[in-house]
Amino acid sequence: NKADAKVTKTPEATNPTYNGNAQELVTAGKAEGGTMQYSLDDKTFSEKVPTGTDAKAYTVWYKVAGDANHNDTEARKVTSTISMRAAPAPAEVPSVSVTAHVQRKGTLAAVSGGSIAGTTGKRLRMESIRLAVDGAPASAANFQGAKQAYGKAFAKK
Repeated sequence: NKADAKVTKTPEATNPTYNGNAQELVTAGKAEGGTMQYSLDDKTFSEKVPTGTDAKAYTVWYKVAGDANHNDTEARKVTSTISMRAAPAPAEVPSVSVTAHVQRKGTLAAVSGGSIAGTTGKRLRMESIRLAVDGAPASAANFQGAKQAYGKAFAKK
């Protein structure tokens, strides 16, 4: 009569995050009276901890193959899931501030959030404009305006 082999450390799901590479699906288990074996189909077992690449749930079967003095254990299973990487947080819309230099008024306080830079209804010329985009180099700003007396729009990138 043979004694029964035992699992002394149960394999645990690693539940990795998808990275395009093969990743171990469970931690290595430990056995007494034999060798720990694994399978992804409950038919073909090996000592190698199984790996997966695709983002999905995997059923990993494990058992102890008994040595000459021990019986095999029944196969048990654990589910390990390779999950997709979390989507990156949506990019925040950068904050843009506008500073205008107006005829006879000089440089006005910077405005943002859709406020008007300069003046309206006073027939004063905007002589210069400065855009600031938080966290971006000055060359990253786009703006559009009109030339005095011409009324044609121009754009600058």
